[in-house]
Amino acid sequence: ADASLFRIGSITKLFTWVSVMQLVQQGKLDLNADINTYLKDFKIPDTYPEPITLNNLMTHTPGFEDLVIGLFGKDSTTLKPLGEILKSQVPMRVRKPGTFASYSNHGTAMAAYIVEQVSGMPFNDYVEKNIIGPLGMTHTTLRQPLPTAFKPNMSKGYKYVEGIFSEQPFEYVPLYPAGSASTTAMDMVPFMRMFLENGKLNGAVVLDSATLALMKTPAHQHDPAVNPMRHGLIDMSRGGVEVIGHGGD
Repeated sequence: ADASLFRIGSITKLFTWVSVMQLVQQGKLDLNADINTYLKDFKIPDTYPEPITLNNLMTHTPGFEDLVIGLFGKDSTTLKPLGEILKSQVPMRVRKPGTFASYSNHGTAMAAYIVEQVSGMPFNDYVEKNIIGPLGMTHTTLRQPLPTAFKPNMSKGYKYVEGIFSEQPFEYVPLYPAGSASTTAMDMVPFMRMFLENGKLNGAVVLDSATLALMKTPAHQHDPAVNPMRHGLIDMSRGGVEVIGHGGD
């Protein structure tokens, strides 16, 4: 449990959303500002008069079309700088922001790119310095290909076809802030505990209590009978029990 690495898919998005909230905490990002304020290499077209905000990205309500082609790659040639990929794949705006939640990997990657622009650091460097390192997550990385030290402990995927298991290659995620993380079960424990202990763990402050409380606050709800979206966190409450988290595959 403390050595075997697994791909956690979209749970990676929580590293993006925590990064956004850290910069909100520092006064460097405004959840309600037009994201074009922060984007330098490309701009979101003004298809609708309402601007797209970070709050929209965090609740998956920017109104983007769903782009899936090219989301995964079989080799490292698919990996390019985040800004370059996003500039070439700006999704169409198909509804005004804040209308309906429609899960958006591109929206999450845009948020991570904004973290890069505002912090002045590559996203992987930012996450390692401000989340992974402080929490002591020594077996966690968003980097692709895997760092050499992690490769021997990486779990492998298989396909079962006609009675035979065949090993599959490492899967690359060009929009890596949306789904590239590799980690162990035990490394996820301090990450979860940070959320449960008001943003702090063993003396490390990842988020102050007020900012974490904001992150947990409902931010978009289609109807009172439906669970709301939090700020990057998905509300999974049921049976009167409050449950927030994120799925991944």
